Amino acid sequence: MIKSQKCFAIILLTGLFLLAGCAGTFKGFRSSSSKVVKKAPYYDGKKITVNGNVGLLPVEMDIRLYRAYFENDRKHALEPLIEAIDKAVCGFEKIDPLDFIDLPPEQAPDIYMGNVESFNSPATHTGTDENDEDNQMVLYRYSPSSAWKDSLLARAGQNQVDYFLFITVGFSEYFLRMKNLLGSKELSLGTGYSIPSEWLTDLDTPAEVLHVTGALLDKNGKILRCGAEGIIAKKTGFLKSLIDLQELISNEEIANLLNNDRREDLPGTPLKWEAAVQNLTGQLLGRDNMIVQQVK
Repeated sequence: MIKSQKCFAIILLTGLFLLAGCAGTFKGFRSSSSKVVKKAPYYDGKKITVNGNVGLLPVEMDIRLYRAYFENDRKHALEPLIEAIDKAVCGFEKIDPLDFIDLPPEQAPDIYMGNVESFNSPATHTGTDENDEDNQMVLYRYSPSSAWKDSLLARAGQNQVDYFLFITVGFSEYFLRMKNLLGSKELSLGTGYSIPSEWLTDLDTPAEVLHVTGALLDKNGKILRCGAEGIIAKKTGFLKSLIDLQELISNEEIANLLNNDRREDLPGTPLKWEAAVQNLTGQLLGRDNMIVQQVK
């Protein structure tokens, strides 16, 4: 009888230990999902119209750039652009700038848009059908940590806002697609924005893209909608693609973006980064009047 009681006590304690461990794991659980995207615009989540004030967390570098130990020059080159983007979004109607959440960047939301097979892609291959298209691009979302959500909720009360914008700037890889049966190809960068490409360009070699990614969150830290808008791209020439070389966006091209590189296809010829940021903000907040596209 005593032996049976001891066995029962051991089983009970083991069960309680496992439950406690599961509860701790559940509390720290961070959900993620990925969606295959074949054409722009690159967004996921129900589009809602946000009319009230929105809190803007300071614009940051993409988490993959934080982890890139050998890209300090690129990080420095991006700093003026990130500052300009932050200032531009703060200037939009009903958007209130907030302070940084003083937690490691790994605890923040992660929005990834691009080549699912890239070496720094957080997503996994999502194809299940043998007929699925190669060169998949995905829009991936990873929710913030519990501590990050708690900090966001505190800011909601302090600043009397119910929604938040979280925007990052970084590099990714997008694939070119066939435009028509005549063999024309294009690189879709975002809302109403595609770049034509030469006939000999290799479809299997991705182009490097500088883009802005963003998420709309509620006050509890839930990602309601997320997406990306490309700013500029660097396509790899056919000959270099034959030997698996990829051309990268230079620091000079990044610097030229700030005041010179414009969308000549849009009314008023806005700067490319301005158009991308305005479209990202309009798409996330459901403010269609903000979205800028070509006049047809």
